[in-house]
Amino acid sequence: MFKTNIMKQFNMTRETLLKSIRDISETDADVMPNGFNNTIRWNIGHILTSADRSFVIAKLTAKLPPHYKPLFLTGTTPKNWTIEAPSLQELLSQLEEQKQAMQEIFSDRLDEKLETPLKLSLYEGYELDSIGEVLNFFVFHEAMHLGYINALKRTIQGN
Repeated sequence: MFKTNIMKQFNMTRETLLKSIRDISETDADVMPNGFNNTIRWNIGHILTSADRSFVIAKLTAKLPPHYKPLFLTGTTPKNWTIEAPSLQELLSQLEEQKQAMQEIFSDRLDEKLETPLKLSLYEGYELDSIGEVLNFFVFHEAMHLGYINALKRTIQGN
């Protein structure tokens, strides 16, 4: 049941994210209102880049281009970008591809223990011991950034 719930939560969160961003324009994706440190495009790229770590943690090859890291890792901001960010269509496609890959690769590996626990220094030092715990964390992380995206949308669109 635990395995089913993790993948169910992941799918629900990712589908909610996809639905939320499908109507965003390229222009709105790059607006950074007062009070926000990043943009909708950055949050989408950050979700992708963060979740891509799950492949590396599971001793697989990362799926995203290496130039995503300097654009979207924690601590980065569009204010400092020196290369062009991917289009929204590209990010949307990658979100869908990543969803499919994560389902195919991890559905049967959720109980698998990590060689070394993943330490979450930004989250009070919690440690994750299995692939299932890592994916569960990424669901939490994605939902948190979905909240930022929705707040940005409401602020930009004046709703």
